[in-house]
Amino acid sequence: VPGSLNPSLISAVANQLDPIVAELFGLPERPFGDSGSVTITTRNFKVSDGGEVSVRNDGSGSAGGLTINADSILVSNNGKITASTFSGNGGTIRLNVQNTLTLNGAGQINSTADGTGDGGQIDISSKFVIADPGSNSDIIANAFGGSGGAISISSQGIFGLAVRDALTPDNDITAFSELEPALNGQISLSSPEVDPGRGLIELPSVVIDPNALIAENVCRRGTQSELAVTGRGGLPPTSADKLTSPATTVDLIEPAPLPQSSIPSSSASEINEEEAIRQSVLPAQGWVLNEQGELLLTEYNPASPDAQRWRPYSSGCTVAQVPE
Repeated sequence: VPGSLNPSLISAVANQLDPIVAELFGLPERPFGDSGSVTITTRNFKVSDGGEVSVRNDGSGSAGGLTINADSILVSNNGKITASTFSGNGGTIRLNVQNTLTLNGAGQINSTADGTGDGGQIDISSKFVIADPGSNSDIIANAFGGSGGAISISSQGIFGLAVRDALTPDNDITAFSELEPALNGQISLSSPEVDPGRGLIELPSVVIDPNALIAENVCRRGTQSELAVTGRGGLPPTSADKLTSPATTVDLIEPAPLPQSSIPSSSASEINEEEAIRQSVLPAQGWVLNEQGELLLTEYNPASPDAQRWRPYSSGCTVAQVPE
């Protein structure tokens, strides 16, 4: 209950007795047996507002085992998951989390030992382990005079926590021995092997000059250069434009034959004169546009590579011209 003098507690502890009660029943103030064990299986587990889940031992015995199986676990606002002991050995904490283990507001997971006892063991398996920055939330398996404990975390990502040799106001993961640094414990953090370079394409070390990819104006190179435009569809307005649909295309035609039955009977001289006139008229083989934009029929094929319709232009650059 938030604000209560006696926060919520799930425990299997060996508590220190009240001196009066111990004297009344003839019992030692501090217990000497081991604590029991606690196993919790739930969907979502939350320890907050000073609440505690504990297998603590306030005497000389060892703490027990604490196992929590859950989809998610939240330890916040001074909440604790504890397997500590006063002078015996710390207990074992196993957290099997399907999704996320979150710590904030001085939340703590600890398996510590005072006196000459050894720190306990903390095994965490979680998809993600997250601690709010600067919240002084810790995962610790420290000892006072004995050996530090062991912490093993298997996760795809650990965020906001750092392994340190001493406790700090930040979020710590520690397993040290306070009086004997040579007896510090072991911390193992494992995550899937990910190659950060997988899927990346290596860029070429030589940068291409974009100017080298631009077509050069051949007329600026001086003499011995020419520009030829072929086809029967006319010329575009400028060299930068394409041939558009309004341009007229004229197919080549064959001369129409004269019907044999339509020739009237006449003298040989008249026939020879008519034949000479007919042979002097040649059929059009193509067409071109002159400088005034007029359409002219030609006796040669403009599309033929043998058509002599080019003449030199100034500055050594050759352009298409209509034969005069």
